[in-house]
Amino acid sequence: MDNFLIYIIKANITLTILFIIYWSCMRNETYLAVNRFFLIFTVIIALILPSIKFPIADILTESPIRYIAIVQFFSSENDFIYNSGAQMNSSAGAQGFEQTSFSKILLLYLSGVFLSIIFSLRRFRRLLRIIYKKNFQKLNDMKIINSEHCPSPFSFFNFVVINRDAYSRNEIMQIIAHEGVHYRQRHSIDLLFFEMSSVFFWFNPLIYIMAAYLRQIHEFLADRATLYQGFDKKAYQFLILKQSIGQPVLSVVNTFASSQTKRRIFMLNRYKSSHFAKLKIMIVVPVLILLFSLFNVHSIASDIPIHAVSPLEFGLPVREGKVTQKFAMGINPFTKKEVFHKGMDIAAPRGTNIYAAEEGIVLYADSLNGHGNKIVLLHADGYTTHYSHLYKIMISKDEKVSKGQIIGLVGSTGLSTAPHLHFEIRKDGEALDPSEYLDFSSYGNK
Repeated sequence: MDNFLIYIIKANITLTILFIIYWSCMRNETYLAVNRFFLIFTVIIALILPSIKFPIADILTESPIRYIAIVQFFSSENDFIYNSGAQMNSSAGAQGFEQTSFSKILLLYLSGVFLSIIFSLRRFRRLLRIIYKKNFQKLNDMKIINSEHCPSPFSFFNFVVINRDAYSRNEIMQIIAHEGVHYRQRHSIDLLFFEMSSVFFWFNPLIYIMAAYLRQIHEFLADRATLYQGFDKKAYQFLILKQSIGQPVLSVVNTFASSQTKRRIFMLNRYKSSHFAKLKIMIVVPVLILLFSLFNVHSIASDIPIHAVSPLEFGLPVREGKVTQKFAMGINPFTKKEVFHKGMDIAAPRGTNIYAAEEGIVLYADSLNGHGNKIVLLHADGYTTHYSHLYKIMISKDEKVSKGQIIGLVGSTGLSTAPHLHFEIRKDGEALDPSEYLDFSSYGNK
């Protein structure tokens, strides 16, 4: 359930970002076929990209360790979290509340989908009433339907609906030529695709704005192609002005009348964009790569098979030391506020060896804000161990380490007042009390 909602969020993020690119870089260019393709491509990519999973690296699939999502280990700049009265571990009640919230959101979304389908079916019903079982005159591949109740000519595939009494013979020929372009270039398929997409993206206003831009591009394409057939440019523009008071009949049809009359005439008389303008579409490549990377950060190991491993038995991260801060409330030495310390601080001389508490793979090995030099090891069953304020890191990212292997040296980097190791054990991203997994009695107490 929550995965589906996350997919919807990602799809709408993709749609929004790509449309911003179109609006800011491409909407005023005269390469209309490119713009038409880009708008359709935007919706297709928005639907597909969030469902594509990054191929897992060989080093991960060969490891007997189960990779999990990186959750919350970058949660703060230091080793404390403020006590807001909430428990460190999620309670069953909180989980139930979360599931209920997801259910309500999903129900709201599906209700919108249902209403969107109803509205779409009503629009198609109105359309079928206009063209179904009506007498028509065939002209080449077009079926011309004369309707006295049609305020503005429109087409749907090869059906053209027009009030012949309202136009001269020459105007009728121009309109039919115009609507014939819509048919030959398959513009009705575009509109049907956007009509169906609006059901999925019903709550995102950009899908309706994009559909309006697409209909506008259709008109530009049809106007240009109609003039290529030899019609007088001045007379054709007067015909557009004559139809400017008309309104589109339905969102799924191409109508000769358009509220964008000024834009249509402007595009008819505008000079062709430079060839460089076509290259603007290339900006979408790094954007898609970035989105693809961000969408797959959380799924590094969700598909890796779980191998049989023995129960975890964590070992002490340093052989000798002194516990100076436990997994409990304490005073932050920098803010002087009482906060919750989410790990175990072990004082030891600078340069003291730090050992891997259990077999694992290096998830992180670099400096990190207040943590200083930090190592995160990933273990079986969703466990991670965290080692902060190191003087030196002696392993590298993605390296497999064995239990008891030296991984670094004790230091005082980051937000630290003296050489020590800040050590954490987490399960699926949630901090746990290390004293429940290790015996620190040999260290001495604070």
